[in-house]
Amino acid sequence: MTTTIRRGGSMTAFTWTGNIAANEEMDLARALAQHRFRSIDTAASEEVSVGWCSPSDPTGDTFDGMHLAASLLWLRVRIDRKKLPAVEMQKALANAARSRGRPLSARERREVKDSLNEALLPRLLPRSAFVDVLVDMHNGVGAVFATGQSTREAVAKLIDETFGVKYAPLGPLELGARAAVQDQFPHLAGIERATCTIFPGTGPHQTEVATSHEFLGCEFLTWLLWKVEDDGGDFAIPTFDPVGLAFDDLLVFAPTRSEEHRMALRRGLPTKSSEARAALRRGHLLSRARLILAEGVRQWTFTLDADRMALASVRLPDDDEDAAPEDVSHDRAVNWLLLHQIVTRLYAQFLRVRLAEDWLRLEAPAMAVWMRGEPVVWMRGEPAQGGAS
Repeated sequence: MTTTIRRGGSMTAFTWTGNIAANEEMDLARALAQHRFRSIDTAASEEVSVGWCSPSDPTGDTFDGMHLAASLLWLRVRIDRKKLPAVEMQKALANAARSRGRPLSARERREVKDSLNEALLPRLLPRSAFVDVLVDMHNGVGAVFATGQSTREAVAKLIDETFGVKYAPLGPLELGARAAVQDQFPHLAGIERATCTIFPGTGPHQTEVATSHEFLGCEFLTWLLWKVEDDGGDFAIPTFDPVGLAFDDLLVFAPTRSEEHRMALRRGLPTKSSEARAALRRGHLLSRARLILAEGVRQWTFTLDADRMALASVRLPDDDEDAAPEDVSHDRAVNWLLLHQIVTRLYAQFLRVRLAEDWLRLEAPAMAVWMRGEPVVWMRGEPAQGGAS
């Protein structure tokens, strides 16, 4: 088993309502043991087993080494699925029908399936998957290293049952609400009332995700591209070293009201392509993009899935070659959470502009001018060229 946290992959962030009392190693181990992974190797029916194990012990029998720091936990979920291959069932049903010389009735089909499960499933090994979970107790945020919805839902249910809390994914709406409290910007609390921006002079704006506030993530990613092209991609974030951002080799545009398909541009410099410029002129917003982010001497590459604010295909900064495995895991955990924190801070900067009273009078018209590919005449405090019609 891997004894260091992965250096790449995908993650979705979450928070929770309630108290995860995991300050003592023994208390944590006891809580996890009550919902530990349980083997289904000899099960005679199709089953799924979801439970905790430790990074160093896949059996779920022991729980050691989960505290990377006083308030930083590294947990692991094991998910085993035992299912008879569909081809085996099809063969058994076909043979039974052939031996009877007629199609099987519904009762006969059930009998064949039950008989085959009883004969083969105890000898069939389940398929195992491991999902790592980071929990930052100090900041009240966690990371699940999984992309599939069913897997995330299984992990969320396990977290709720183990710790008696309510798991809450951190999408565009939830991140904005947290920023309103943590960064003390009360006007961000109005995020629930936000609606899609109609950028003046562009094509029909996408509205498919308007009710779930996923559009804010798409507007944020498009705003980032504007700032990178217009200001060079340098951002100042309090308590952080200077942050630099660049767009890499993937752009995916969300559909518009009149164009239902998503357009993906890969390789080369897609931000400079005529296809990208045409999509922006038609009112498309970015829904995914491959980014390069640097903070001080550290550098990450990742894909931002904007409508969920999820981080995919992440590549962390280089490891310290002389570090012990436990130190490598600690540093990687910090870098995973640090990337999420920086993206969240950039999103908060966007929201401070996006939810301000003068958004439709100043920033949105200037952004629309850029989307149309026109020269931007921008004076602080004055409307941009190409204002709302």
